Amino acid sequence: KLRVDKRVNPTLVEYYERWNERRKDSIKGSTIHCQATEFEVMRKIYIPSVNMEIGKMKLAEITADDLRVVQSELAKSRKIRSVNQYMQLLKTVFSNAKKERIIGQTSVKYMTIHIFILLIPLI
Repeated sequence: KLRVDKRVNPTLVEYYERWNERRKDSIKGSTIHCQATEFEVMRKIYIPSVNMEIGKMKLAEITADDLRVVQSELAKSRKIRSVNQYMQLLKTVFSNAKKERIIGQTSVKYMTIHIFILLIPLI
C-alpha cells in the first residue's frame, strides 16, 4: 500500500527523484547536476502554514502561497535571475506531474499561472 501511495500521491521529493531518474538518458549530466543542486536548496525551505519543509509536502497539496514562500526565501540570498531559474525548475516539475496525471489539470493551470507570476522580478 505504501509503495502505491508514493506513486499515486507522492511528496515533492519523491516525485522529483522519480522524474529526474527517468530523464537521465535524455538530458546532459551537467544539467541534471545543476538542477539537482537547485532542488536540494528548495526542498528544505520551511513552509510555516503547514509546519514542514516543502519537499515533504504531497505534490498535489502544494499551493501558490507555498511557492511564494519558496520564492521569498530564495530571494533573501540570491539574485532575481537565480530565483527565477529555481522557480522555472518547479514549474517544469509540476507540468510533468500533470502530464503523468499525478496532479489534476486544474491544479496545474492554477500552479502554472502562479509560477509564471512568481517569475516576475521581486520589488
